Amino acid sequence: MYKWKDAEEIERYSKKIQALSFGGRLLMWPPPKQLERAGRKDPDSISLQWIADQSNSLHPTTELLVDIPNAIIRQGTVLKRSHSDCSHHVILPQERRKRTTDNLKGLSPVGECWLQQEYIATLKDVGEWRTFLVNGTVVHTVHTYRLSSAEAWQGRHVTSFWSLDELRWVNSRERLSAPPGTESITPYAFSEADRGNHAARLKAKEEFESFAVTTWKSLVNVEKGVVVGTPCTAIFCRLDIGVMMRDAKISYFVNEIERSLTTSLWMSAMPTGLHGVLADTFGEVLHQWISGAREPCHV
Repeated sequence: MYKWKDAEEIERYSKKIQALSFGGRLLMWPPPKQLERAGRKDPDSISLQWIADQSNSLHPTTELLVDIPNAIIRQGTVLKRSHSDCSHHVILPQERRKRTTDNLKGLSPVGECWLQQEYIATLKDVGEWRTFLVNGTVVHTVHTYRLSSAEAWQGRHVTSFWSLDELRWVNSRERLSAPPGTESITPYAFSEADRGNHAARLKAKEEFESFAVTTWKSLVNVEKGVVVGTPCTAIFCRLDIGVMMRDAKISYFVNEIERSLTTSLWMSAMPTGLHGVLADTFGEVLHQWISGAREPCHV
């Protein structure tokens, strides 16, 4: 459904892919069926909400708009379309002229669906972390944020993290608890912790990566129950992680899961040398999947 002309073209493409992969004649990774499921977005949303509930963390309230012509579009929500990446087909609360059922219907010509999600201001104000995992190991994290002077985005490799307690200052009502010297909220200052002793920074990094890996494990276990074979997320994926507050509680949350061709976005922010490490790690795990030597995911 990415740039397709009509539903018939999608059907022709799907049949050709099925013919190529029939009987194991051609191995494809990521498996097309898994990508099609992920492209709908609502299965991921349901899984992430369930995982958040189980782990006592927060997640933006999300609702599938089942009947577009008669849908109730709530104020203050973000609208997201299925089968779309890179912030395309994302309508923010202030874009009132676009928030009509006629417009949503016009932007979904071949049956794409729409979700409305609780607006999380921190995603716009301070950005999010893009965390790359290979076989459940965090290989690389980039903090991305929108530049104030343009629509462009900036990516910065992260090596030092603030703790969740320290990040309470992203909410203006909690500004008094800001770390010393960080009272002025900027995405750049947010992305790399430059205060506190070494032990505090190690603990904060462990807190962040523990959230990422724990969520990844739960996601892979959920997907094992609904897909055929090893979930592609078990081998390589990117979790886009934000931070949110609800009442007095602060929590990380997974905003998006990427496992398609766009997963590699933001690798340009990797430091010299890390590309080769990631490629060799990924190549080894993918070879194990192709050869069937062993299950590459030990969850």
